[in-house]
Amino acid sequence: MSGSEGRAKRSEDAIKALWDQFESTGDSHVLELLVSLLREAASVSIAADVGDRFATLSNLGVALLCRADLTGLIEDLDEAITLQREALASTPAHHPGRLAAVSNLGVALLRRVDRTEQIEDLNEVIRLQREALTASTSEVDVDDRTAAMSNLGATLLRRAVHTASVEDLDEAISLHREALASTPANHPKHTAALSNLGEALRIRFEQASDSRASL
Repeated sequence: MSGSEGRAKRSEDAIKALWDQFESTGDSHVLELLVSLLREAASVSIAADVGDRFATLSNLGVALLCRADLTGLIEDLDEAITLQREALASTPAHHPGRLAAVSNLGVALLRRVDRTEQIEDLNEVIRLQREALTASTSEVDVDDRTAAMSNLGATLLRRAVHTASVEDLDEAISLHREALASTPANHPKHTAALSNLGEALRIRFEQASDSRASL
């Protein structure tokens, strides 16, 4: 093993140890060390292969998102989104890490939607979730496909509330119905699937009532 390979291995081990420590303790000082190490790794990974580059950028983005959650810094959130966009752009369509890249960017964008309610971010999340759903075929785990339907349904419902789009609301209901039909009654997620569909139907009923009242 060369000197550079040895340094890379030690850095990788240190990053993994810090992730484990942060996940078990939530210590902000550990997170600061983790962000610092990941920045250093990102700065030397420009010439790395696709998998390494994606992982480094994505991990730094996730760490910054964790820090944004702890501190409320919008700058960390914005940088996390930029990094996840770069990670996704570096991942070809059929790369095994593509869906993880799509998911990570979607999660970061939804965090910003929680704060800013930017419709552009919401639209981008929906595009990403459509890609994730299209990529999930009958060969993948049924739970993964059901989760993809539920996630897209929830985001469409959110946009429907924001924009009063009947099309978004109808599609959200269809997706939640399909997700519920794919979830057996004894499945741990059955109650959540039922609740998601019930909430979407409630919103459609209220919107229809409002429309009738305005006539």
